[in-house]
Amino acid sequence: LNLLEINLLWSNLHYANWQRINLTKAYFFKANLTQASFYCTQLAQTDLEGAILTGALIKDCNISSANLKNIICDYIYHKQLN
Repeated sequence: LNLLEINLLWSNLHYANWQRINLTKAYFFKANLTQASFYCTQLAQTDLEGAILTGALIKDCNISSANLKNIICDYIYHKQLN
C-alpha cells in the first residue's frame, strides 16, 4: 500500500497497524501513535514531530531522515511479543 505524503496531523491512530506500507514523507505532526505497529514500513523523511509513540512496535523500518523532534515516547518495542 502506498500512502506517500499522506497528511495525518493530530490524528488519533492508537493501535493502528502500519505493516508493509509506504509512508515516505507522511505528516504525523502530534499524532497519537500509541501502541501502533510499524513492521516493514517505509518511514523515510516522515514528519513525526510531537507524535506520541509510547508502546509502538518499530521493526524492519526505514526511518532515514525522519523528523523525530519532540516525540513523546516512554518505550518502544523492536520485535513482536507472542
